[in-house]
Amino acid sequence: MLITVIFTIILLFALIPRKYQICNDRIKVICGLLKLNIPFDDIKSIETRPPSNIRESFEALRFGTGTGERCIIIKRKHGMNILIQPSDMERFMEILNNTKKRMIETVEK
Repeated sequence: MLITVIFTIILLFALIPRKYQICNDRIKVICGLLKLNIPFDDIKSIETRPPSNIRESFEALRFGTGTGERCIIIKRKHGMNILIQPSDMERFMEILNNTKKRMIETVEK
C-alpha cells in the first residue's frame, strides 16, 4: 500500500500543472517533469471559456486543475488544442497579449 501511495504522489507531481510561463516566442506549460512548449507561430486563436463547457474538454488536452470561473483554450494549427487555468486569468491574458503584440512588431520591423 505504501508503494502505491508513493507512486501516486510521484505521478501527480509529474502530471499536475505547476505553472504557466509566457516567453518571447512561446507559452510553456510546466507539469513537474513534463514541459510543453506552444510556439506563438502554432497558435490559431486563444479564447476564454467557462470551465463547465464540457465540449471544449473533449477537444483539448486539459492542463488546468483550477476551479475558477473561466479557462483558456489555446487552439493550435497543428496538434491538440490546450486548455489551461491560470490562477490570475486577467493578468495572464494581459501579459500574453502584450508579448504577442511585441513579437508581431519585432517581425514587422
